[in-house]
Amino acid sequence: MEFQKILVSIKLYLQKFKGKNLTTCSNQRITMGATRRISVSEEVWKELQALKKPNQTFNDLLIELLDKEKKRKLVRDMKKIEEEEEFVELIF
Repeated sequence: MEFQKILVSIKLYLQKFKGKNLTTCSNQRITMGATRRISVSEEVWKELQALKKPNQTFNDLLIELLDKEKKRKLVRDMKKIEEEEEFVELIF
């Protein structure tokens, strides 16, 4: 929802320059990073919304979830190595 409000604001802002050469407005500059859309079901949307903290963006939520998953995989892999691998003592 927040992202949609931003898009509407940008569209309204850009309408002011419709038909004008933007180089004449050199003090006005819009910079945006690359944006991708991800389609999710209504159920997934509701679950993500429930996980999101107040004022947290979906981008920040996804970063948080990805970081947690990476840590979980690392711990899982370390446990697997400890259980299945043979170790030799290193003498210093």
